[in-house]
Amino acid sequence: MKAVLPLLVAALISATAPHRGLLAQHATSRGSTLVSGTAEIARTSGNIVSEPVWSYAFEPSHLYFLWNRVALGGMVRWDRVEASEGERTSWSLGPAGRVFFAAPGQRVQPYVGVSGSVGRSSSSRRDVTPSDATTRSSLRVAEGMAGLLYMPTRQVGVSTELYWLRSNSIRRDVPSPDQRATRAGLRVGFAAFMVP
Repeated sequence: MKAVLPLLVAALISATAPHRGLLAQHATSRGSTLVSGTAEIARTSGNIVSEPVWSYAFEPSHLYFLWNRVALGGMVRWDRVEASEGERTSWSLGPAGRVFFAAPGQRVQPYVGVSGSVGRSSSSRRDVTPSDATTRSSLRVAEGMAGLLYMPTRQVGVSTELYWLRSNSIRRDVPSPDQRATRAGLRVGFAAFMVP
């Protein structure tokens, strides 16, 4: 009986003490950092356009988890559209945020996110005189997304997300009406978490 009493005391202390694994940081825990990026390639053709139009976009972001599962930071967006009559290249940067819904440590992490950015756009046309060929515009972009992040390891993941993007372009060289565009689609990305 004397040998059992110390074992029972040790078991009781061990059971009531916080388990080290429960206190470990996870990818979406407060203090972690998320470096991620998404890419998209699209081709539009058919009755809605007179010719095929290609578009490419890349959007890296850097976010910091201020609270568990809630990250804020910034992003940069680069976008290019190509058609036979011309092309447009734009970039923008601004704040971004994401909220993850799964418990820390889960392999599949559903999330939603938003971003707002400002930048510049440059368009050139091949079917007009050289003096009118290039136009430059100020750009404002608002974006929302919902996605799934699959994490095969503790700190690296791949994502698929649905997004909705609204842009407003204002020419700087001549007074003209704003050009508004809305785009929605599916894109893929990567995520790397730095856990303290």
